[in-house]
Parts: sequence; C-alpha cells; structure tokens
Amino acid sequence: MLTSTHAVGDGVPINTDPETGNTMSPLTPTEQAEALRQERALDDVRAAITAAARDLAASNQTRDTAVAHCRKIANRAYELGMPEKHIAIAMNVNRRTIRRWLGKPE
Repeated sequence: MLTSTHAVGDGVPINTDPETGNTMSPLTPTEQAEALRQERALDDVRAAITAAARDLAASNQTRDTAVAHCRKIANRAYELGMPEKHIAIAMNVNRRTIRRWLGKPE
C-alpha cells in the first residue's frame, strides 16, 4: 500500500495513512528510500500515461484521416460499378462497413 509522506517541523518525514488521514510514526531510512522509489515509479508512470495519451490522440487523428480517405475511395469505386463485396475484400473491411460508408442500411 502506498503512503503519502511529508516533512514535519524538524524535517523528519512522517507517514500519513491515505485512507484515514491519520498520522503514523516517522519513517525509517529504509521506508524513506522505499517511499521515494515508489514516488519516482509513479512519476515515471504518469509520464508514460501522458505520452501514451498523446500518441493515442495522434493515432486517432491519423486513423480518422485514413478512414475518411477509404470512405471516399469506396464511394468512388461503388459509383464506378464495383460490387460492395469486392470493395470490402479489397479494403479488408466488413461489407457492412462499406454499406455504412455508402450511406445504405445494413
């Protein structure tokens, strides 16, 4: 269980139970080192989450652009007489996706 730490007047870190908020005994040097290690690990995870969220947003934009392009091409292929099934196979998508892109009921 993670605990939060802070310094008291004399600079000795103390433990605070995150669930109850009760102050517990001062941390030993080993506990201080572990608390710092946990905080660093959490900082690393927070940075990774931020980077992952940024990458996800970028990939969604890229995906949206790719889907719009595929939809445009599917519509053009259908206008030129290509059957829905052939478009779906060529684009490696479900035929219902093609129908949706063409504005038809599934």
